[in-house]
Amino acid sequence: AIINRPSAPVKESLDALDIVDASEPDPDARPAEFIIEGYLVEGGGSILFGLPGRGKSQFALYLAIAVDAGVAGVAKVRQRRVLYINLERSKSSMQSRTARLNVCLGLDSHRPLRFVHARGQGLATILRRIKKAVKDHGVEVVVLDSISRGGFGDLNANQVGNAWIDAIGFRRVLYLLI
Repeated sequence: AIINRPSAPVKESLDALDIVDASEPDPDARPAEFIIEGYLVEGGGSILFGLPGRGKSQFALYLAIAVDAGVAGVAKVRQRRVLYINLERSKSSMQSRTARLNVCLGLDSHRPLRFVHARGQGLATILRRIKKAVKDHGVEVVVLDSISRGGFGDLNANQVGNAWIDAIGFRRVLYLLI
């Protein structure tokens, strides 16, 4: 009770503050622009979520190729330079998948996509390489496969979420996380 007495006037003062913002709406405001219609908004990031083995990685690779090539597939896209960070699969597996998806999108099967292959490594161990690749290649969209392989700890902990945000917080880069 003694501790509550000195703080009571401060609490009453804080409770009396009006924090409601009655800003006028902007009739000239434009809706959000998408890099991938319905999936990745300009200036933001997205997380693809689904049960294991349901095709998230395949779909993300498909979207990455479509954005990098500027080809509409299942969604309208705006062309941007893409870097796909592969923490799960072998390089040869990703090359094979990329070739097949290129064909699905009407592209040459040999059309390259920028990758950082780091199967079994955590994001923290390759972050310097990723930052260099983003800078050196003018990357605008990063696809990270997979969040669960990041190596920052239990994804249910707040500190781990903060570590992820800090790690991938490149300026002017959009993210699609799997």
